[in-house]
Amino acid sequence: SDAVAIVTRLLDRPGTSDTLILAGPETVSIAQVARLAAHELGGDLRLEPAERLRSRNLVANTTRLRTLV
Repeated sequence: SDAVAIVTRLLDRPGTSDTLILAGPETVSIAQVARLAAHELGGDLRLEPAERLRSRNLVANTTRLRTLV
């Protein structure tokens, strides 16, 4: 997959010890990520709405990752 290729390329870079966000251009919700993870792990998932809604927009900034690969 693309993620494996990126991680492999980063492992081959000497001196790279940054914390990077590995993400693609597709927009997904936290609930979608949780459902996919539960499905892949073969587990059950129960999502409950938060009592108070926090920010609706969580955007991953992949600029640093793109400069390295």
